[in-house]
Amino acid sequence: MGVAGGSASGKTSFCADLAKNLGLSCVLVSTDNFYKDLTPEQLANVNIFNFDHPDALDFDEMFRCLTGLLRREPVDIPVYSFVLNARTGEKIRLNPADVVLLEGIYSLYEERIRILMYMKIFVQTDDDIRLVRRLLRDSKERGRDVTGILKQYMTFVKPAFDDYIKPTMKHADIIVPHESRNRGIR
Repeated sequence: MGVAGGSASGKTSFCADLAKNLGLSCVLVSTDNFYKDLTPEQLANVNIFNFDHPDALDFDEMFRCLTGLLRREPVDIPVYSFVLNARTGEKIRLNPADVVLLEGIYSLYEERIRILMYMKIFVQTDDDIRLVRRLLRDSKERGRDVTGILKQYMTFVKPAFDDYIKPTMKHADIIVPHESRNRGIR
């Protein structure tokens, strides 16, 4: 299953609720782990690098890991640090399960990955709510300042959502309006 939506739309919470209530073994794969390593030049200019563009992700590695899980093989996925803006060199071992949940802004973006999915879900959340959630998350968890978060949102996050992520909604089998009254999957 693929679960997509804009940044801070509630995809991870939705997947946690879904996994808890499915009654099957589930493994969660986050597209966040598949950011590419940056070149030294990109690292030197990390504040102007567009992490919200699809070119920032390693779809080949993502596809390899997903197909391994679907073949019921354990896979090692990279660990990405948003504090360091780099892969850590560590790997996370994921074991196969009855259900593979791929969550992330670009879960429904590439056709070869969509073809693997039995179900495609898009979590739709108002832009203002997503921005507030992102402000809180990035300041608390990623050590970023409000001015930088807002600049990144307006320069990269919102345009990428409009240009690349929102259009993937057309591939969804289900569109979930993720609001406060939509707590839990039953």
